[in-house]
Amino acid sequence: MIRDTSLRVTSTLPGQPERSLLIRKSLFMTDQPGEYRVQLILSAGADLSGVTLTDPLPQGATLIDGQNVLTYDTLASGERAVTYRFRWAGDPKGAVTDPTASWRY
Repeated sequence: MIRDTSLRVTSTLPGQPERSLLIRKSLFMTDQPGEYRVQLILSAGADLSGVTLTDPLPQGATLIDGQNVLTYDTLASGERAVTYRFRWAGDPKGAVTDPTASWRY
């Protein structure tokens, strides 16, 4: 494993309950040279509407399978795993990127 990290995105509006999304990201090298596997675990405390999650690839990388940009009309509360793979010729430390997420209220 190259990296294991978490990102929590939280919103609070007056008169509304707090909404949060926890994204746990793990980055692995595969057995193939220059190939990486990313696992994102999404944990929503409540249903979230209009969710967009972007996990950018390193510059010059090529997506092999899966999706690194996700959109959900409604992301149901609970936990789900998303996996994708990409190919990149750079230094493994440079393969690390930070995801971003947003949703509508």
